[in-house]
Amino acid sequence: MSLPLRAGARLYPPFYLTPRLSGQLLRKVENLSSACWAPNPFPAAKGRTPAQKKGLAFERAVGKRLGLTPSAQAVKFVDAFGESLAIPDFILLEKKIVVEVKLSFTLSGVDQLELLYLPLLRKLVPGDWRGVLVCKFWKGEPRPLISKLDDAGPGLSFLLGLPH
Repeated sequence: MSLPLRAGARLYPPFYLTPRLSGQLLRKVENLSSACWAPNPFPAAKGRTPAQKKGLAFERAVGKRLGLTPSAQAVKFVDAFGESLAIPDFILLEKKIVVEVKLSFTLSGVDQLELLYLPLLRKLVPGDWRGVLVCKFWKGEPRPLISKLDDAGPGLSFLLGLPH
């Protein structure tokens, strides 16, 4: 797929400029050939900026409310761009749910789930995986909006604030 770029802009695989977010680079899986579990090389992220620290604090609060610990597992994979690593926020293997937490709603969270985490997890553990984007702050009202993880339908669902 060819995307229109600003004059002088260059893209370096495996990142792409999402058409929905001007100027933001995101990783996506393309022609996935293999995937396997790997230890998370960054188990205790601390954040450098105040915004990162607030986001990580919200992520910990979500994990605590859900009774989850941050993913100790990463997914090592090989695709058209070579070997890489993806680290979802939370993976509920038995329920086939992957959770991404953002302080504020961004389309990059949707893209991370749809274009990176869900394809990888479907390769590792075949089945009907569901993605849930949990955000503290929203603009507008996303659909489908759920109040607890068990309500997540096929594909993507959105959860506002701390889950019940």
